[in-house]
Amino acid sequence: MLGFIRAKAPHLLKGNKFKLSKMYITNYMKHYTGWSYHVGTRAAGSIPQNWDELGQNMAIRISNSIQTYGTPPGLVINGDQTLCHLIPTPNQTWAPMGDWQVTIAGVDDKQAVTLMVAITASGDLLQTQVIVAGKTERSLPAAHLWRAVDKKVWYDFSGGDKHWSNISMMKSVSSR
Repeated sequence: MLGFIRAKAPHLLKGNKFKLSKMYITNYMKHYTGWSYHVGTRAAGSIPQNWDELGQNMAIRISNSIQTYGTPPGLVINGDQTLCHLIPTPNQTWAPMGDWQVTIAGVDDKQAVTLMVAITASGDLLQTQVIVAGKTERSLPAAHLWRAVDKKVWYDFSGGDKHWSNISMMKSVSSR
């Protein structure tokens, strides 16, 4: 809206008196275009009904393993993968009021990497693995760029067209 005003009526922007509040824009869009701000419609992940029980069972299994085998805390590892979009896309857009399905351009963009982060029960942060899709080292950033990064980060290629970790990739990080 500000770009439109700059192009069509720049005199309105002289001085610092003119402001575009969120409420003004929302009211304008509803009144003159019949549009409202929508959140993209797609299925969201869900938490199992018995999440608390599952967590307690996991803690019991870990405790039993530590007790039975004398596993040191440095070998009890909690890790997780998280998707990092290289080009972030919004999850909201303007669409006609009353629309039930709202399509947002770029949401399915696959330009992303996966970060695999892990920490031990003794508090040691393990090397972060940055995974890119690709079958060879040519899919990685230039070596002189990523070797200069803190040694707590390791770039790896997935060996295919996916960009997430698997058991062999986790083992490769733990052996470094």
